[in-house]
Amino acid sequence: MKHNDFFEDTQKKVSIVHRNLLYSEDGPEIFEWEEDLEPTLRIGEHQQEIGKKMHEARYGTKEQKQQRWADYQQFIDNWYREHPTHPYSIMKAAAAKYFKCSQKTIQRNTQNPKKS
Repeated sequence: MKHNDFFEDTQKKVSIVHRNLLYSEDGPEIFEWEEDLEPTLRIGEHQQEIGKKMHEARYGTKEQKQQRWADYQQFIDNWYREHPTHPYSIMKAAAAKYFKCSQKTIQRNTQNPKKS
């Protein structure tokens, strides 16, 4: 549920009461003021949306990532068919060089064809 749905559903004002102790010539006084949190929550929601868009721009959508990972596995499987004696580390290194990523990325998203 998004924040704006929360505000529409409950019809309640979300706020916080601040209390500060201030010392003056007359002695200590407590100042209270109420702050409406709805604008702050809306800003946070907007920041989350921006972050998600930037993540998708950098790393792709969920479907794009799954396709990319499937391409990694297909490369490993094809390499294994052509070179069945090569160790998995050689396959990972070749895939990493081909896809311009780290061997750790290949390792996280593929399986050793010799073990399947």
